[in-house]
Amino acid sequence: MTSTNRTLIVHIFVGDGIVKVPLKDDTTAEDVCIIVAKELKISPVARLLFALKLHGKEIFLHPGFKFTELQSNECDFRLRFKIPVLKHLQRLDVNAFSYYFGQARHDITNSKVLDLNYSKFKNEILGLGVADMYREMVEKQSKEEEVLNEYKRFIPTELLKKHRLFLKSPIQKTLQQLQQTSQLDAVGVKECYLDNFHRLAPTYLCEVRYC
Repeated sequence: MTSTNRTLIVHIFVGDGIVKVPLKDDTTAEDVCIIVAKELKISPVARLLFALKLHGKEIFLHPGFKFTELQSNECDFRLRFKIPVLKHLQRLDVNAFSYYFGQARHDITNSKVLDLNYSKFKNEILGLGVADMYREMVEKQSKEEEVLNEYKRFIPTELLKKHRLFLKSPIQKTLQQLQQTSQLDAVGVKECYLDNFHRLAPTYLCEVRYC
């Protein structure tokens, strides 16, 4: 029997943004991870790299955690361990790699990377945003005008708050240069994006806490 007919809302960083998982009295965090990973077509081996985090908090749930102990009904599905060599994840499971890109992109654009100095690395972070715009053009066959009109989706809130009036022109110029010079496919753009991000925030994913 389900426990008071509860449903766990799992926030994800691709697609529609959530997966709804019915909970039973004996449902564990690992059970939910298996369900979500199958939904995302992430392989069983790569699934071991992921865990559930309390939504809005920096606390991960232990694999054996049961939801009868939890009042909140929202969690995030996240890659929990730092990957020393990014290509290893790409070779292991391209869907897990793309999901990690979505996770990192979400954290950057929402200014949630605590050790990333958004002021010091303004130009570099802006470059990540433009690369992400180019990635969407390649991956979804979006037009330049479409992504430029929605440029705020790709730029961190921290930069938008301080430099909004001065961003669109350099963004357009850099995006046009990328279109003329880059021969990367979407996976290649994601790899370059993450490599540059890791250089700016080398401790990202280095620490996790469990309950």
